[in-house]
Amino acid sequence: MGVWRWWWLWWEICDTNAEFHTRIVEMTGNELLRMHMKSLAGRVPWLFAHTPDQDPRIQCAEHLALCKAIYDGRPNLAAALALSHIEMGRKPSLEALKGVLPPK
Repeated sequence: MGVWRWWWLWWEICDTNAEFHTRIVEMTGNELLRMHMKSLAGRVPWLFAHTPDQDPRIQCAEHLALCKAIYDGRPNLAAALALSHIEMGRKPSLEALKGVLPPK
């Protein structure tokens, strides 16, 4: 696969991932959370593009589990899965962004 094809495919994964997160937030009905996500929406694909070490298969499995919990009407499980997903991604994301973000 050529470099440009690979880059396009990676960007599609990042963009789809960002769209998934936006849809999940919209499903909450929480207007404050929706407003915050709207302000971050353009940055989310950028974040995913800068954190390529996170395995998209693992991310997909976590997303599927979250969707299933929502679909099954299990809000406590959905909340726990969402928190776990955030916590599992936080440290690797911050590590990957060390060279990209300005120092504190």
